[in-house]
Amino acid sequence: MFAGRYTYRLNGLVEKLKSLVPDFDDEREERRAAREKTETPNARARARRKGKAD
Repeated sequence: MFAGRYTYRLNGLVEKLKSLVPDFDDEREERRAAREKTETPNARARARRKGKAD
């Protein structure tokens, strides 16, 4: 009955949000790495060894 009345086109918004997803993934990875570094003993030494291996 009112199907056309409340129809919104969100294609532009969806595309904009999809373009932001990689930024959020990068931030999530940085937070995970920082948390891991502070939660584990000898994390700095392990991070240095890991950096040399890369």
